[in-house]
Amino acid sequence: MKLETQHLRREAFTLIELLVVIAVIGILAAILFPVFAQARERARRTACLSNMKQIGLAVHMYMQDHDGRVPICNDNTTPTTADDNGYWWITLFKYTRDDGVFVCPSWQQTEAPTGLIAWETPPNPAQPFEHAGIVGTYVWNETMDGAPESKLAGRSADGVEYGPAQVVAVAEGFNGSHIWKPEHVTPLNGNTERRLREFHQEGMNVAYADGHAKWIKNTQMKRRLWAPYEPGWLD
Repeated sequence: MKLETQHLRREAFTLIELLVVIAVIGILAAILFPVFAQARERARRTACLSNMKQIGLAVHMYMQDHDGRVPICNDNTTPTTADDNGYWWITLFKYTRDDGVFVCPSWQQTEAPTGLIAWETPPNPAQPFEHAGIVGTYVWNETMDGAPESKLAGRSADGVEYGPAQVVAVAEGFNGSHIWKPEHVTPLNGNTERRLREFHQEGMNVAYADGHAKWIKNTQMKRRLWAPYEPGWLD
């Protein structure tokens, strides 16, 4: 009987052993949880980049169908997805046929920049902006609205050659707004007009006018990527 009691005691965990196990689990959780979070974010970044590739292809297809002209995507007058000159993702929807591509998987509510025009101000900043039943969170390069393709290639005022592959068409930003002045990219004197947002590991996905897309670090984002044909955008 005494031997059986001793055997049972040996099978039970002591308080110290339990505390050691709990501590080890805590350490493993502290190590693994950030790894899992980073893996999830990488997956969202990849999904966002896929969105950008589809948007970039849609821009390129539109230009092919319209003699090289860039879409006009700058107002809130379009009542249906069949029209050509309304909010930018409405115009491009006929090429993507998927309204999900206009929303970043990592999008979250951020503070609204100053200077938003009424028709690009979301009624509910906590939700992706909706137009004609289509929601979107990316920002559109309004400096190239309706321009011929020839505008997207040339030599800037400081002598640097550029083409559609160097002009950003769409990027991650504040809830479906537009980029139409340099301060929307990199503000001066601490103003709060900046409309770009970095939702992916200190960087963002962008789609270019030639149809390709890629992730760039926030320090690589320059004004000239949006309008190298405008002297005031060169940095």
